[in-house]
Amino acid sequence: LPVAAAFLLLPASVAPAQVGGQWDSPLQTAGVGSFDHHGYAVAAAGDIDADGVGDWLVGAPNLYGYSGRMGYVDAYSGADGHRILHLESGFLGDEFGAAVAGPGDLNGDGHADILVGAPQGDGRGLANTGVVRVYSGSNGFPMFRFDGFQAYAHFGAAVAGAGDVDGD
Repeated sequence: LPVAAAFLLLPASVAPAQVGGQWDSPLQTAGVGSFDHHGYAVAAAGDIDADGVGDWLVGAPNLYGYSGRMGYVDAYSGADGHRILHLESGFLGDEFGAAVAGPGDLNGDGHADILVGAPQGDGRGLANTGVVRVYSGSNGFPMFRFDGFQAYAHFGAAVAGAGDVDGD
């Protein structure tokens, strides 16, 4: 079976500092196996590796656990396309990576952090509440976890960085 792929196309009108480095041709990334749904979610991430060039995220939620593997998120360099970080939730079937976003540098360490939704995740002792996790862009360590409030709420089906909402 074919492996899923994600493509990043940069229009000529987009400045490299906004999205990533200049590419002579589109950048393609490939998933690790059939049914991982690599590219299900794609988002600009901000500057994860602190090289001055915006990076990007690719989610592969392995919908419904078809391949027997966990969902994952890969962060790719906007400068040259190499993989910066690889994240997994550790839970089969939670659809980790169904939604991804770059919320900015939440902990002030100079690296953009990573926001990941897992809408089938179990939280609060309930099934499929959904889970949203925030990871450090500098080392991939978990920073925050937010659980949905009721069974089958599928919290985390969509995520976005909101910026500094309280002005601090």
